[in-house]
Amino acid sequence: MSEYAICLYFDNASSERLMELMRTAADACGNKYMLEPKMMPPHITVCCFTTDDIAPIEQIISDGTASMERGNVVWPSLGAFVPSVLFTAPTLNEYLADARTRFNAQLASKVTLADYYRPYKWMPHTTLVTKLTVEQLNIAFAAVSAKFKPFQGKTAALSLVKCEPFTELRVWQLEEKV
Repeated sequence: MSEYAICLYFDNASSERLMELMRTAADACGNKYMLEPKMMPPHITVCCFTTDDIAPIEQIISDGTASMERGNVVWPSLGAFVPSVLFTAPTLNEYLADARTRFNAQLASKVTLADYYRPYKWMPHTTLVTKLTVEQLNIAFAAVSAKFKPFQGKTAALSLVKCEPFTELRVWQLEEKV
């Protein structure tokens, strides 16, 4: 079985702001993993699952994306999954909750959902740097904290990716609300 994720990507200004924070963290602690060319762009994962056959799942995701619009995201804080991940945490708003619920509900009987993405366990986040030691986490947190200011942006696309190694399988552009 392979692991896959459904991720929200952001508008250019939000992505650039997030990349700036990622570079700050990487430069401070020396961990450049998230900046490697093979890595994903800044994102929020809304569903993670394993399956043996991605083709029918891709169609379900495509159908679910057809009615999905761009949404607002506000990143007011930083956080950590100790000892190895520094992230910026968006406010859990109706848009993000609906995105998580939409795909988890559509896929629950067809795939094995990852535990952390189930109801009341999901913590939306945008990873800035990962695969850290405790010392690197402390250094990165201090550096990013010195430059961090809350910001907001919009989602622009939804992606289906295969995990480890990251392989982008499909990207759906989201429509602007009218």
